[in-house]
Amino acid sequence: MICDSSDELHLHGYNLHLTLVPDKTTTLQFSAKQTGRFGYELHHAKAELGALEVYPR
Repeated sequence: MICDSSDELHLHGYNLHLTLVPDKTTTLQFSAKQTGRFGYELHHAKAELGALEVYPR
């Protein structure tokens, strides 16, 4: 993800945070072991971006 200003990506449910810095590509890598629908947002901008849906195997 590339952003225009510094912010923090927050993945709800997993309570994961990722610092975003302008002109830097970054990756959030984790094992999705909890099932459900988890929203993610830009924390400082208070902008909802979407949701991650994890289904059981």
